[in-house]
Amino acid sequence: MKKCLKISFSLFFQLILFITVSNAQENVVNKLLTYKKILDNNPIEKIHIHTNQPFYMAYDTLWFKA
Repeated sequence: MKKCLKISFSLFFQLILFITVSNAQENVVNKLLTYKKILDNNPIEKIHIHTNQPFYMAYDTLWFKA
């Protein structure tokens, strides 16, 4: 009787775990697809800044041109 109970509990636990993992994977895929749609509709803007020196030390004045 105890062995049967242990087996049934184990199968039940594995079933619940399988359902949870499969739902989590679908959730991640849906979020990634939504994120891809957002990126396709709103491309990322890139900023290029030109400075007058290649390196700066602390407390140097930073001159830039955009």
